[in-house]
Amino acid sequence: MNYEQRKTVIFEWLFGQERGQLRSYEAPEFLSNDRRRDEINNMVEDINSEITSEMTPNYLSYLLGLTATEVRKKHKGRKWPTINTFCLSIRHAQERAEPQEGNSCGQINYDFAVRWWKRFKSVAPATTKETTERLLSDNIITFSDAFKSGFPMGGGTYDKARDEFLGAGRLDADAIIDGVTKQAGIAI
Repeated sequence: MNYEQRKTVIFEWLFGQERGQLRSYEAPEFLSNDRRRDEINNMVEDINSEITSEMTPNYLSYLLGLTATEVRKKHKGRKWPTINTFCLSIRHAQERAEPQEGNSCGQINYDFAVRWWKRFKSVAPATTKETTERLLSDNIITFSDAFKSGFPMGGGTYDKARDEFLGAGRLDADAIIDGVTKQAGIAI
């Protein structure tokens, strides 16, 4: 979906006649019609900026459904939720969402893996070898990080990661065992 198509879907989700999210709440009285229209446009723009570009209409609907749940959990007032509430909710929904079907090594999985690494400094669930390769090529993680954290890797990448990890003076036996067992999927 392109930018304008996503904007249309998000606007309909926010303010559609039948199921618009904002229709469940009272509009703030201090907003004139012009300011209300500007506020809605800003919400659409900001929500759209939080969403990755590579997704199908069905996946966007799925993601917006998760976002609606997050908004209801976070917002307790009768007035419109803030733009920040929507943005935080869309981020949490993307973290919870299953990878887009047919796109297991695509942008959705990559963005999720990046956010997960930055937040938890560990491998994200459902990370693929292709995603690991891209994280390494974009310098998001180092080979040593990939080995130590148990990222899925192909043979050549695994050897490079192991060599970097061992060459970095990290000959800690527990760390080596931890990295190898994570790679093999073994729980100790």
